[in-house]
Amino acid sequence: MVTRTQLQQRLATLTEERSTWWSTFTQITAYLLPWNGRYYRNDRNRGQRRGQNILDTTATHALGVLSAGMMSGLTSPARPWFILKTEDADLNKSYQAKLWLAQVSRKILDLFNQSNTYRALHMIYEELGAFGTSASLILPDFKRTIWHYPITAGRYMIAANWRGEVDTVYREFEVTVSNLVREFGKDKVSQSVLSLFSRGNLDSWVPVVHVIE
Repeated sequence: MVTRTQLQQRLATLTEERSTWWSTFTQITAYLLPWNGRYYRNDRNRGQRRGQNILDTTATHALGVLSAGMMSGLTSPARPWFILKTEDADLNKSYQAKLWLAQVSRKILDLFNQSNTYRALHMIYEELGAFGTSASLILPDFKRTIWHYPITAGRYMIAANWRGEVDTVYREFEVTVSNLVREFGKDKVSQSVLSLFSRGNLDSWVPVVHVIE
C-alpha cells in the first residue's frame, strides 16, 4: 500500500520537474492568456487587474481562432463527429449492429450536450494551443452523468508510462471547508477541517493534494 510519505516524495519530485517549465508558462500567461494559469496553491479566481503586458492582441486573437477551429473541425456540437464500430468487420455490416451503434452514438452525443463537455473542450483546445498541453478530469455526476473539471496550466503535474501515455496526475489547490464536507462527508475529512466546519467557518480555504495514479 502506498504511504502518505511516498506520495509526498513523488509530489516533490514532480514539482521539481515541472519547475523547469515555470518561466515559460508564466510568460505565456502574461502575454497571451492573462486569465489562465494558476501558479500558486492559493492562486484563485481573484479580481485583480491582469493583462497589462498585452500591448497587441494579435497572438491572443490567433489563439482564439485556433481553438475555435479545433472545436468546429474536431468536436463540433452542431453535428455528429464520431462513428462507433465494433472490432468485427463482418458484424459492422449487420443492420442490427448498425442500428444499435447509431443509438449508442446518439445517447453519447446527448450526454455531451447535457454536460459541460463542449465548454470544457474549448478551454482544453485553448490551453493546448498556448501551453502545448492541457488537462481535464471527467468525473461522474448525479444530475448530468459526467462533468468535466478542466485544470489550467501550473495547477497540475503529469507523468507518463513507457509508451508516453499519461498515467499520473498530481495537483495542488485549495477547497472551502463546506465543499470538502459536502464532497467527502464529515467522517472522511481531517480533524482540523471538521473543527472549522463545526465553528461555522464554511468558507475557509483548505489546501488539498489530489493524486491520480
